[in-house]
Amino acid sequence: MDHLLAVCTGILCRLPLLAGLLIRKAARRGVEASVYAAGTAAGIQTPPLVVLAGAEHMGVDLSGHQPEQVTAGHLRSADRVLLGAILAHVRELVVLDGDAWTRTFTVKELVRRGREHGPRPYRQYLRGWAAKVSTGRTIRDLLGESVEGDVAYPFGGSDADIGARWPSSTP
Repeated sequence: MDHLLAVCTGILCRLPLLAGLLIRKAARRGVEASVYAAGTAAGIQTPPLVVLAGAEHMGVDLSGHQPEQVTAGHLRSADRVLLGAILAHVRELVVLDGDAWTRTFTVKELVRRGREHGPRPYRQYLRGWAAKVSTGRTIRDLLGESVEGDVAYPFGGSDADIGARWPSSTP
């Protein structure tokens, strides 16, 4: 089974929705996967509007989602791939566990690198594919404040532009 950890700040909307979408996509492909979402500053319940949007527009049930703060234990249990909504989340995960570097990406970075390196071959472990996809990265990639790989925070926008804030494809 593939174990993924999705990390955001408050775990209100970006990553609970992404986690739900990844589980749904894995199930459609016959891949056994668990996706867990935790936050760097979790503790606020997912707003009812996000639960409704997930159900109506993405087919994702977030009604039972309980946000938790990310710990080193979460990183160890997510033994395959760690996803951050923004570069700052990736930095925080690598600080918690330096060995997580080769399997920790922003969502958009993983999509981009996955397209460059190709899909995971049948029966290849996700961790091995992640190591292949991370080829050429250096720890210096964590420096700076580039928002190119960030998933924009969806609150504050209109319904019309919400689709532009999400990656065009999920890994």
